Amino acid sequence: MEKNISRALVVVFFCGLTWLIFNKIDQKKVKATYSKISVELINTCQVFDDAFVVQVEPTGQIAFFNDQKTEIYVRMDHKIRLAASPQFPDFVYDGEVVEVRPHVQLIANCDPPERIQKTLDALKNQFKK
Repeated sequence: MEKNISRALVVVFFCGLTWLIFNKIDQKKVKATYSKISVELINTCQVFDDAFVVQVEPTGQIAFFNDQKTEIYVRMDHKIRLAASPQFPDFVYDGEVVEVRPHVQLIANCDPPERIQKTLDALKNQFKK
């Protein structure tokens, strides 16, 4: 009797495990949806607008701005961020990664983070005479 219960539990366990595996595989087969999104650049830096591009994560695809706007076809499950244009190799900028939406505003902020600014201010005050 106990052997039959053990065998039944093993069979149920393996059936459940098999269902979970195939269910996950089916979920991965769902086609990714692509959409045309509009991205607007709000540039608060003292750098040309041409120094920035939209970069798609994780593909690395980029789109250049024209009059602070661009449109790009992107998978809706990917993310985008503001990055430095490859046309300006000496300029470095890595913006925050944001979710893809039909209309996105990306803000270029070149101010140093608050922690770094406080450190710089402390150094200035220390060496003042």
